[in-house]
Amino acid sequence: MNRILALAMIAIFLLLHPIHAQDASLSAIYSGWPITNMWWSADSRVFAFQGNMTSAPESSWYAYDVTSGRLTNSQTWPLQPTLNRIEQQALDSQETLGVEVNLVFSSPNGQFLVGSSENLTGLQNQSSYVSQATISNRTTNTINLIGLPIITQTSVDRYRVQWSDDSSTFVVSTSAVQVSALSFFYYVTGYAESNATDIVAVDMQPVMIDGQNHSILEVFDLSNDGRQVLLFASRSGSGRPDYCLIRWSSIESSSHVLVPGFDGITEYHPSAVFSSEGSDIVLIFQRSGINEVNLISGNVRNLYPDLGSERFTNAMFSPDGRYIALVERVTDAVFSVYVVAL
Repeated sequence: MNRILALAMIAIFLLLHPIHAQDASLSAIYSGWPITNMWWSADSRVFAFQGNMTSAPESSWYAYDVTSGRLTNSQTWPLQPTLNRIEQQALDSQETLGVEVNLVFSSPNGQFLVGSSENLTGLQNQSSYVSQATISNRTTNTINLIGLPIITQTSVDRYRVQWSDDSSTFVVSTSAVQVSALSFFYYVTGYAESNATDIVAVDMQPVMIDGQNHSILEVFDLSNDGRQVLLFASRSGSGRPDYCLIRWSSIESSSHVLVPGFDGITEYHPSAVFSSEGSDIVLIFQRSGINEVNLISGNVRNLYPDLGSERFTNAMFSPDGRYIALVERVTDAVFSVYVVAL
């Protein structure tokens, strides 16, 4: 009986305490079919993804709370904020105008909501979409609609909104399901000012560095003040896959810089995040593990050599850089997910 009680106490301890990078072994929070749509909450508390731990044909949404150590599942997106009556009415009113609001993202300070939306009005074929961003100010109960000049002939996947820590800026991006050239990345600011009519949406594509175009593949992180954005990109005109990390500057295009120390290998999905020490230091997940790169000195320091792509095929840092979610391919049909405290 004492042995059973002791084992139960150990199990409870492991459940309530997130795994740390220096631990000798990792315990999976999920093991099942391949996962999709990985995402962190803006406050870095919850890691969400779609997967299936059973043989059922339909996948579920899963949410792992790093504070409680609990994994829950549901049939709806777990990071959707709870809307009050006025906010729901505002979004419903958009639908009467032909605008269908789907996912809603909350800013770190909780004041702003950004919803992905698709405008079907006036289109002959409803397989075509005009993507837009709906911005709601929860303090003033106002709503703004930003039209993004991209029309896709198919629906979009991985609609994402990433925020600066001070909630003054976000990047909205999409990945077209069938045509990657239709993906877009917009840097949005001005909505938090007293005159919210001066909202600015900047098309980030393409990024020009040393006279060479770079196509954005993914947005990894924004600096605390939103003036710097960490991007995953490919160089144009090389004739072969040539991948890199870029620190994009909203101040002037000449300030865009390549991040040194990135190996450019793409058998895995890389990830990167600005350090809590500032936007001059970047953490990168790659083949050699998790490296810390100083953009001023160029120094590269390997922090966690055991957490590299030799074992894990996908990773995603939390916005605050304190956690990383890792995906391991066990077999073609079985994948395991780990959340590690750094």
